[in-house]
Amino acid sequence: AVPPELYGRYIDDVLALWTASEEELQQFIKHCNDQHPSIKFTFETTVAGKKVPFMDVVLDVDTEGSLTYELYQKPTDSGININFESAVPASMKSAVAAEHFRRAGRLSATAKDKENSNNKISVLLQGNGYPRHAIARAKVASQTTRRQLGKGSYLKENAAVLRLPFVSD
Repeated sequence: AVPPELYGRYIDDVLALWTASEEELQQFIKHCNDQHPSIKFTFETTVAGKKVPFMDVVLDVDTEGSLTYELYQKPTDSGININFESAVPASMKSAVAAEHFRRAGRLSATAKDKENSNNKISVLLQGNGYPRHAIARAKVASQTTRRQLGKGSYLKENAAVLRLPFVSD
């Protein structure tokens, strides 16, 4: 079977960059599943405009073949965080809110992705009682030390990102 162009793994989650045909992808998945009876891989792909969640990001390949990514929150995320009215020092609440925005920025490939991620964080903080002025202040504070990841433009036109979670019987 043809191997993926890029392969990465964290515990039981696999991320792969596939540039070969869909038929070869099916052969590769079958090859992986044939290695041991208790190993079962499934896969999700960015083909046909579908985004793929992996860890804390949701990945996509845009029409130009560039990898885009933004903050991902699982549907089961409770949204519970330090409530603004809690008896926690104000400096701690400010630092936590700013770090949420920093993380959202680090996990975003483009300005649009960052805006989407920041909107998710704003909703999270509002749901925990943060007033608009505290959220705005946290956004500004997050800009002072934020590092930006470079966006990938090395992908081929027909590239797809795969997530291969391990599923046991």
